[in-house]
Amino acid sequence: MVKTGLIGLTCVAIAVSFVLPSCASDVSLGRGFPDADAGGAAPAPSDNGFTPLPGTDASAPVDAAAEAPLEPLKECIGTECVWPRATCGDGSIARCNIDLLTDNDNCGECGHKCEDYTLVSLSTKCTDGKCRAFCTTPNAQDCNGLIDDGCETDVMMNPKHCGACGVECPEGVPCNNGVCGCAGGLVSCNGQCVDILTDDDNCGACGNVCPAVSSPCDGGTLPPYTKYKCAKGVCGQFICSSVTRRDCNGDMQLGCGSSDGCETDVYHDPNNCGSCGNECAPGQYCRSLLGAPPQCVCGPGETACGNLLVPDAEIQCVDLSNDPQNCGACGHVCPTSPNANAVCRSGICGLECPPNRADCNGDWADGCEIDLLSDMRSCGACGQACNVDAGQPCINGTCLMVECDAGVIAK
Repeated sequence: MVKTGLIGLTCVAIAVSFVLPSCASDVSLGRGFPDADAGGAAPAPSDNGFTPLPGTDASAPVDAAAEAPLEPLKECIGTECVWPRATCGDGSIARCNIDLLTDNDNCGECGHKCEDYTLVSLSTKCTDGKCRAFCTTPNAQDCNGLIDDGCETDVMMNPKHCGACGVECPEGVPCNNGVCGCAGGLVSCNGQCVDILTDDDNCGACGNVCPAVSSPCDGGTLPPYTKYKCAKGVCGQFICSSVTRRDCNGDMQLGCGSSDGCETDVYHDPNNCGSCGNECAPGQYCRSLLGAPPQCVCGPGETACGNLLVPDAEIQCVDLSNDPQNCGACGHVCPTSPNANAVCRSGICGLECPPNRADCNGDWADGCEIDLLSDMRSCGACGQACNVDAGQPCINGTCLMVECDAGVIAK
């Protein structure tokens, strides 16, 4: 940087504090500020009297947002509601608390309620200040456009409106779950989708009705857990009567008097869990949890808690070392205390304080009795006291401190 003389420095100081023309015209301002005598052209002043620095363009557009006047402060209290807000006398002490564009009880105006029509699966909802209708039952649509019968069409089964209003299936093709035609493995018989492998009225082919047999075992009983019906497209077959049972020893073809039927409960048998031959690991149990397919449950370190003697009783797989509801043993619930959380550590019950609470008296009978955020005698930690005699409060776990020259000390 080029230094100027003392006079030059003084002028710069004057120019910064006041206006540049107060300096003598023959004083150099240093490198980068050309003067007229040196042959350099000085920047021309703009219309408002401001002389731009070299390299800047006084004609450059001004940022309108930066130059926009500040929005005036709103310091007065408003008393009138502005649309769409309204006060509709709902018993609330609040004013202008109703949005007339979305409020179902005051849609467009106070007292205009959007109604429900449950008998025709129709309801209305306030949208943009108007009650607009919509169907409330899954798969039901209003295909005829008449409000009187509401949502009259089941688009899952109606071949004239299959999946949506106006989507018509070809002649003789049924609508199955909203799709024209039958799902994989099913066949259309007289407009109905059926499984010809198992349907007694369409066994192996449409219209092939299996003859009624009152007692296939000549008056005796059927093999356990079996029924006599269409199977694999052939009439008069023994099959398992429940999804929970399987013929794992393969003797069902022996029929009446010789077969033990569907002898295996694949929903609970750990040697045949879910399917024949699927064996669970030692210590595991076969169960269907929450309606899911049967599976081997309870891994290493887990214990099945529940009535294992009852096949359909609910069980839970728990770690007895850290479960406060089953601490050390199934059903052993850890006790609680005020403002404290029950915990289980290595199969032993205990208590612990939640954040910002503490047991400062060492007595778990009253639990975590201290609020460390506000207690003046234990502020932030047990025994960390504020100046109680002076009335110094504890604010968020810290004793209040203020500037000494702030006037009146807050208490």
